[in-house]
Amino acid sequence: MNINEAIQKLEILQKKIYAYDAAQSALFLDGVTVAPPETSEGRGMALGILAGGSFGYFPSYALGSAYGAQMLQNMEKEIDVWGAVSSGDLSMISEWLRENVHQYGSYLKPAEIIRKSCGTFDPTIYVDYLINKYADIYGIENI
Repeated sequence: MNINEAIQKLEILQKKIYAYDAAQSALFLDGVTVAPPETSEGRGMALGILAGGSFGYFPSYALGSAYGAQMLQNMEKEIDVWGAVSSGDLSMISEWLRENVHQYGSYLKPAEIIRKSCGTFDPTIYVDYLINKYADIYGIENI
């Protein structure tokens, strides 16, 4: 997936979330006198910024989230992440993070830590993570 395809997918996802929010707001507002803030001030804002190509708007937040998505994908290959979360025993997750991330502290730059723990940074992993996450939350299909 190239950057243009990723932006198009994020735009589609954003529009579907906005449509969902508008429908939910209409149900919520029936009989309520105070309206919630516009969708642009809420959940869809981050996707709107990314889909709009404003990548420098909040680089550290977006990059940290993208790094996290890639770490999660790699962690899932080695341990049963969701089984550990369900059981409440996060020791395997903590150990993976200690071995692959935390031990470096500020000795290495974030990009170097990702390279050591996950290989080459792949932004498509983040796009897939966002699509899967929000499609699951909002029950969206066919993105």
